[in-house]
Amino acid sequence: MDQTNFKTQDVSTELIEFRGNVSHLPKFKGIYFNVLHDKNNNIQVDRIDFGMRKILRRTFTPLFVNPIKISEIYKDENSFNVTESYLKDILVQIPHTCHTPSEKYLFMTNAYSIICVDTNRNKAMFIPESFDEKLMLYSKTNCFSNDYKFFYFIRWPMEDMVSVRNGKAKYVRCEICRLKLDSFEIEQLHTFSFPEDVHQVSISADNKYLVLTSFVINYPQFSDPNILKEMKKYYKAGLHNSKVATYDIHNNKLWETQLPVPSPGHFELDPDDSSMIYVSAHNLFVLPQIGTVGGGYASIIKLKIGDNQTNIVDSFSDSDCLRTTQHRVFTYNGKKLLVFTTTPFKFTIVDLMTMTVYRKIRIYPDPKPEPTKEGYFVFEEQSPLSLEISKDSKYIIAASNTCFYIYGMDEDYLFDVILYLPRGRGIGHTFPFKR
Repeated sequence: MDQTNFKTQDVSTELIEFRGNVSHLPKFKGIYFNVLHDKNNNIQVDRIDFGMRKILRRTFTPLFVNPIKISEIYKDENSFNVTESYLKDILVQIPHTCHTPSEKYLFMTNAYSIICVDTNRNKAMFIPESFDEKLMLYSKTNCFSNDYKFFYFIRWPMEDMVSVRNGKAKYVRCEICRLKLDSFEIEQLHTFSFPEDVHQVSISADNKYLVLTSFVINYPQFSDPNILKEMKKYYKAGLHNSKVATYDIHNNKLWETQLPVPSPGHFELDPDDSSMIYVSAHNLFVLPQIGTVGGGYASIIKLKIGDNQTNIVDSFSDSDCLRTTQHRVFTYNGKKLLVFTTTPFKFTIVDLMTMTVYRKIRIYPDPKPEPTKEGYFVFEEQSPLSLEISKDSKYIIAASNTCFYIYGMDEDYLFDVILYLPRGRGIGHTFPFKR
């Protein structure tokens, strides 16, 4: 496909030196990508180079969809927080992760399209070319095939999302698709019905399975002027358990696994054992007048892919698991470990063989919300930490809105290093080069 058919925006670049007490920064190499936005809601993609101690920031303005198409879908009787402004403006501003098959292209999705930044031309291409006419929503975290020939993603009609949130439908019509990286053509592989919205799709190490989760937050509407009473009603009516789906690419078969929680978020596929999945599972819901509410403790659920089925085999949870925001699988001293961040700000490291605590690290004092007698938590307004592991598995790197924190596994020590990030607000997750 001719790339000139895609709508584009110019990309500006800025080279930023690390700031902070960099002299204490451990010596390790690694390139990581983070997606942010500035106060004007321009999209920013940071290429963070720990070897060179520099950040290359690329900035561009998102393209908006056709307002006439929005008006055709939007109806005044929309309930909860599906407003016309939300459909027109908010969804277009939220790339969640940046995926990089090479230094030439950077891939991400906002709600309405795939965005490919051509770093040679300093252009951001919006894919497909008709994204602003045929309104589809896209999965937030996606993946490449292991040979980097395809970029896999999920999409579904925006009108389906509106119907679900208005209580008129239970599922959306999803398409499993892949973008051919040599031609930029989209190939549809499979269609199925699933809870909206699909938060992540990832591929197994053997290139055989796609796994996907739906970050389900249900939207019942109550008009009780007493916010506390409304929250109790919401908590009772709004939490419904969700699913994980597994798609066999070679045999074009898909099956679902029921989870014991309403909101699976991100997950890790084991880099060595293609059958193992580790899902961060939440009891989250959101009320506009209150904020993010936890309807109980979160957990890490361990699943195993078998013959046309994926089964839960173990889980981990404790009183620190209020919200598990990001995680990584790594091997250290012969042990397969999962590190994840929690709210409040801690690292919890779990031994994946025994599903028990290997280590916990407090990042800084942070008050833990107390549960109400009904068993839910109201979180303070804060941005979750984005998490990554150094290539040698010796360092854990966490990024907040404003800075990095570095933890050494050998030293069992949170280094006195705070690398201040340049202006901008992070809203997604940090991913390494070629993920």
